[in-house]
Amino acid sequence: MQFGFISTSVKIQPPPNGYRKSERIVTGNTGENVKLTLNIVGSALVLFGAIWFLQGINVLPGSFMTGQIRWAVCGGIAVAAGVALLLTARRRRSYRG
Repeated sequence: MQFGFISTSVKIQPPPNGYRKSERIVTGNTGENVKLTLNIVGSALVLFGAIWFLQGINVLPGSFMTGQIRWAVCGGIAVAAGVALLLTARRRRSYRG
């Protein structure tokens, strides 16, 4: 299947003997793809959020964001969202077929 630019490797196999025809076995690593995506996005949010926060509180100079509290707030929110995504990815179970 393909969703936009993300391609997944999901294969639908016919059911083995003893299963109804309406039941299908889905194999692939979609759970691992979701985990990887959550880890990448969560890490990026933590990294960029920390940079924004430090620029907002005037610790990291050299940008139009330096010394503006609005960027410190946005950075703090981004760090919190990134940590939440990383924790979600860590708790997410890996389903193997």
